[in-house]
Order: sequence, then structure tokens, then C-alpha cells
Amino acid sequence: MKNKNNRKKEYYIHQIVRDNQTEQIESNGKPTVVTNVKNVPSYAENVGYHLDPKRYDSLRTHKPKKEIIEEVIEEVVEPVVVNNPEDDYYSAMADEYIEYGDDETIINDVIGEDEIEEPVIEEVVVETKEPVAPKEVVKPSTPSQPVQKSKVVRKKKYIAPSLDLLNRGTETSDKDVKLAEEQKAKINEILEKYGIKAHVAKYIFGPTVIMYLIELESLSEDVKSIRKIEDNLAMYLACSNIRILTPIPNMKYAGIEIPKPKDSRSIVYLRDLISTKEFINSKYALPVAVGMNSFGEKIYADIGDMPHGLCAGETKSGKSVCLNTIILSLIYHYSADDVRIMLLDPKTVEFSKYSDIPHLAMPVIIEKEYFEPAVIWLTDEMERRYKKLNKYGAVELAELNEELVSQGLPKEPYIVMIMDEFNDWFMDASSIVDDCITKLMQKARAAGIHIILATQRPSADVIKGAIKANIPTRLAFKVSSFADSSVILGQSAAEKLEGKGDMILRYPGKGDIRLQGALVTNKEIKNVVEYLRENYEVDYIVTLEELQQSSASRGPGNGSSDPSLGRNDELFVEVCYFVVRNQNASVNQLQKIFSTSFNRMDNMFRDMQALGIVSGTQQGTKRKVLVTELELEEILNNL
Repeated sequence: MKNKNNRKKEYYIHQIVRDNQTEQIESNGKPTVVTNVKNVPSYAENVGYHLDPKRYDSLRTHKPKKEIIEEVIEEVVEPVVVNNPEDDYYSAMADEYIEYGDDETIINDVIGEDEIEEPVIEEVVVETKEPVAPKEVVKPSTPSQPVQKSKVVRKKKYIAPSLDLLNRGTETSDKDVKLAEEQKAKINEILEKYGIKAHVAKYIFGPTVIMYLIELESLSEDVKSIRKIEDNLAMYLACSNIRILTPIPNMKYAGIEIPKPKDSRSIVYLRDLISTKEFINSKYALPVAVGMNSFGEKIYADIGDMPHGLCAGETKSGKSVCLNTIILSLIYHYSADDVRIMLLDPKTVEFSKYSDIPHLAMPVIIEKEYFEPAVIWLTDEMERRYKKLNKYGAVELAELNEELVSQGLPKEPYIVMIMDEFNDWFMDASSIVDDCITKLMQKARAAGIHIILATQRPSADVIKGAIKANIPTRLAFKVSSFADSSVILGQSAAEKLEGKGDMILRYPGKGDIRLQGALVTNKEIKNVVEYLRENYEVDYIVTLEELQQSSASRGPGNGSSDPSLGRNDELFVEVCYFVVRNQNASVNQLQKIFSTSFNRMDNMFRDMQALGIVSGTQQGTKRKVLVTELELEEILNNL
């Protein structure tokens, strides 16, 4: 180590070779100038710093331009400091072009004490024709500009959360086989006792039930005779609920499903479903893992084919867990560029755990003031996408995205809206929401928008005819009565389920499938959400503030789907011509013809009355059409 006095005796020997000419600063401090070499910077000029900058403060005349410093830095290739001369003349000259920062660590990084022990002369070769850029250019930092931490940026390639964040399942226990053999013998005995020529051909373990396949021994035997002894089978087998399938679709057997004892039921974990090649390599548009059926087969569904779903069942039947498996299935299979999720949660506890994940289209909606604007926004988004489909000549979102990608444009993501306890949302909502939901269910599939509604009150006053008519896919969990089962499935079945995820899936083209829904715990969800928050940035399509501004800009009666629009309603002109041409001024009839709400149609008729198109209503009389088609055209043109 050298003390400060020794440092004062340091000097530079610097040699520059340029165009085969050499310039060298001798030990006596006087440069030997060679022809064709002009304005050769000293070593200190090239480096931009000196060991003792404060020593020459009085010699500074002006601050250098940043361009000069950067240019000098680019020409320097690792110069070396040499000890021992007493002349600091050239160092002082260099200080005229140097601006020093307050950070002494920068000086130490450029010239450290461990670098100045032995004299070395190093040549710096400068190629004037083809200058070589340095590997790294370090610009002097400005103390007035604080260093800011970089924000988390979404990775270019989405990496799904690790499967290790989820729990793994277990194998079937041996005692299930013993139980199955005992029940098989009892079933054969009962069939023989009631004179039914049939026997148990084999049995298959499901996670919740054991499926016994019944083979008829004679073609003359009626398969429906097995259903007639359903209550007797339940009594002799000491089971509260058994389910008979006569026959099993696509099989030559009838089936008897008998629930397994609670201590021998298997848990179907989500990890076991989404780790399979069938799920990973799925060709579905929006694959989701649902559960495992009575035959032990893993069941997957395509939200793209649903295209909308109704999830219903009493409390603690497994309905909320099913919604979580749908959400995680989408997260594990797609990035936020491919799928966006809308979550509406009036209970504020089911979906709030998903806040700030990149897959959300907007923040989780938990307050009713945002519910209506959110539904209207989704309706407007659907209309916007339809215009885009028309522009590019596409008929569905997948085809549109292919065209967009081919032109180097960003894709339109699928949007899945999941609404928990939708009856709570609709209870105080205006008819705007009914109109929007109906329109979405009828048209949204082609635009890549899908809706899943959930409720624990599957009664007729909650699940209305319009909803049932437009939602072909049903996920029925245990309910308390035959009436509730009929509302969901149109038949008896859901009241015989065991709860805890035992469900019936009605899927277009596949009939009713009994299965055990996949399980995902809150801890697993927390692990996945933490991974997403740490690695990806939130980028909502629309924020709550934007929803509020959109709602405020519409004002009362100014929404695109507001039933109070009257003459400004998008259907108004069409309804007017229909009324005049058909001489039909019945609000009730036109409401059904145009598939809209009574309030919306009534407001249009009020404006038609104000414009003199139809008469008013009096007790016991109907409205009358007052104008011809030509007169109507003149009235509409003057609006």
C-alpha cells in the first residue's frame, strides 16, 4: 500500500500508435510529437478521472461536453498507471476537460491502489478507418438523478406456475376391493330374488362411487325392470342414495352407482388432472379440468364449446371449489395474452384472493356500484369484436386471431366472466343487466366471450327461463329437493348426490356425467397467486376508474343498452316500422318478438306515442297505429 505522499509522485507513460505512427510521453514529461498525429489526448483525458481530483480544482476553466467524454471513453482500452515521475504537468492539463462527481468509489473503481505497483508501458492501438466499439461503455453518473428500481415486466414467454405448488393424489386402497365383492354378491342375490335375469358383470372404482355393470342374460329381459327395484336395492345394501342408469350410454350394460363409505372415498386433486398429456396437449379452445367420473376416467371440458355454464348447488356442496379449478386450469394452460378472466364476487371472499394477477381483465368486482358498468363494458366489448370480425371477414375469434397474427397485430384474448351468486347481483339491478346478459349469452360465443353463472339457490325464481334457454352446460351439485334438481337438470338426480364435490356435468353432445370434482385448496391457490404476482405485471384491459367514468358519461338513460332510451334505443326504428306495417301496437307481443324486456319496449312505445305514431292506452282499449309508413318515414327523418 502507498501513502498519499507517494501518490503525488505518480506519473503516466502513455504510448499511442495511430496509422503506424507513434507518440510517446517521455519520463521527463515532454512529448515527442510525430507527424500526422494531431490533438492526441493525454491518458487522464482518455480515462476521464484522476487519482487526486481535488488537487486541481483551481485549474479547471470549463466543464466538458458529454459528447467529448463519451468519445474519449470509447477510444480507451484498459490503460495502465505507472509509478515514480515527479512532473504532474500533463495530469493538470487533463483536468481542464474533466468533471468529477462526488462519489469516490467511482475513482477507486477506475484506478485502484492494487493497480499501481509496477511500471508498465501499454500501447493503445487506434484504428481510424474502422473503429471498434468497446464491450461496455460506462457513462459518468449524475448525482442529482436518483437511481430508480426497475418495474416488474411481463416475460415475453409465459411460464406457467410449477405443478409442485399443487398437491398430489393417492392410490385406491385395498379395502375398496373387499367392499366391492361383498356388494356384488348382494346385488346378484337381489336380482335373482326378484326374478330378473341379470348379473353383475364387473365393477369399476370411481373416486366417490362404485359402478356395478349389470349384464342382462336374456334378450327378452326388460332393462327397466332393474329401475323398478331401486328402493329395494337401497334398503338391502344399506345405502341412502343409489343411482341406476338404464342403460349406460354407448355400452351394453345397465349401471348401478353405489356411494363408497366416506372413509374410503378418493380425493381428486387438480394436479393429477392438469399434469396429463391430454390436458397439456389439448386441442380445446379453452380446456378446463373438471374431475373424474364413475369409471375412473379424467374428465375435461372446453369452455369454447359450452359456450356458457350454470353452476348450482347448496352451500358446501363443492360449487366454489369447482369455480377455482376452472380459474386455475385457465391460468396453467394460457397466458394473459391468450385469456382474460372477469371475476364478480358479491360475498367479497371467494375471488378477492385472485387480486392483482395478470390474467384479470379488470380488478375483481366486489361492489355493486361497479357491477352494472362491468356488464355493460363487456357487452360493448362484444360489439367491438363483432365489428372487427366483420372487418377481417372472420366468423369466430380463433379465425380472427390467425388473421391478426399474420399481419403482425396483437391477438384478441378470450374473456371468461365468472359470476358467483349471480342472484345477489340481479336482485337490485336494473333491467339493463338483464338485457346485457341475454345479449351476451346469445351472441358472445363467436366473439370469444363466455359466461359462467353460479348460485346456491337453484330455484325457479332465480334461474329464469331466459337463462336456462341460453346456457346449455350445467354443473349440478347436491341440492335439497327434487324441485331444485329439476330447475338445474330438468329431472331427478342432483338431490341424490353425496356433496363434497360429487356432481353431474351436463355437457353438449355428451349427456349427463356423474363425477367427483377436482379439489384445490386455498393454500394451493395462494401459492399460485404469489408466483404470478412476483413474476408478472398487472395490466388490466379496463380499470375501475375507467368503468366509473364510462358509467358517468352515459348518465341516466344514456347507456347503449339502457331501456329508458326510448327513441334513442338501437331497436327503436325497427320496432316503429314493425308496428306500422303489421298494425300491431301490443307491448307484450313485441317484447317477445324482439326478445327484450317489458320496460325497454314500454319506453319505446311511450316515445312513439309522444311522436304521434301510436295512440295512448285507455282502460279496456288497445293502442292504435295512427300513421302510414310514409308518414312514419317523415317523422323519423325529422328526429
